[in-house]
Amino acid sequence: MKIDKRLYLAIIVLQFAACGVNKAPTCSDSDVQELVLNISNEETLNQVFVSQLMSKNGYIFATAISRFSIDQWKNDPPQNYEVASNFTFERDYVLSIIAESENLVEEAGLKLDEIRTNDKNVELKKASCSASLRFNNGNKLPITYLAQETDQGQLYVEVTGL
Repeated sequence: MKIDKRLYLAIIVLQFAACGVNKAPTCSDSDVQELVLNISNEETLNQVFVSQLMSKNGYIFATAISRFSIDQWKNDPPQNYEVASNFTFERDYVLSIIAESENLVEEAGLKLDEIRTNDKNVELKKASCSASLRFNNGNKLPITYLAQETDQGQLYVEVTGL
C-alpha cells in the first residue's frame, strides 16, 4: 500500500503536537512544580537564615551578614572589611547558622497543594497559577506563580507570595 507523502507528513505533525511540542506549560506539569518548589525552598532558606541571624545576634549583625548570599558565604566568603568597618565575625559561626537554617527548611518539608490554573495563553505559551505551599506542620501559604516557555524553548517560572 502506497501512502501519500502529504498524509505521512500530516501524521508526523500530529505526533509532534501530541508529544507537546509548542505547547504551553500547565500549572501541574512536573517540571513547573519542581521549579516552583526549588524557588520556594531557596527563598524560605534565605528568610530563615536572616531570622536565625536576628534571633541569635540582633538586627545590626543580621543586616551586615545577610547582605551576602548564602552561596557567597559557602563558596567565597567576604572579608571582614567587606561586611562592615571594624566588624569581625567567625566564618564557621555563619556557616553553622546556614547549616541550621538548611535543616529547618528541610524539616519544614514544603509541598505544593491545591494547584489551580487562573489563566492560560496558548499563543504566549504561558500559564498563571495559584497553589498552597504546605508545610509538614499543616500550615499553608497561598502563592501564585507564572510558568512560561521562553523564546529559546526554556521553562521560566516566577513565584510570588513567599
